[in-house]
Amino acid sequence: MIDRLNIQHVQEFLRRYSVLEAEGALIAGHKKDLRNEMKQRGVPVHVINAAITIVKARLAVDASPEVLDECIAQVEQTLEVPEAKRDKKNVGF
Repeated sequence: MIDRLNIQHVQEFLRRYSVLEAEGALIAGHKKDLRNEMKQRGVPVHVINAAITIVKARLAVDASPEVLDECIAQVEQTLEVPEAKRDKKNVGF
């Protein structure tokens, strides 16, 4: 339990936290600008974003690619993903 706060530490924390929040907002704005620029050039940004999400999820899972692919195939069948959509995952954009 905390009986007493060091006000200087709290103030430093809040100051540094505010800077990080501002930097995060700035970075989010840069990401939005990048997405818009690439969309204007005809880049399928939504596809790239999906690929990034998939790769990050794959990296977070402690399973072999084969096991994960098998699991994904079972989920697709269970969710009744149309065959055409399942085939598209192997097609480039």
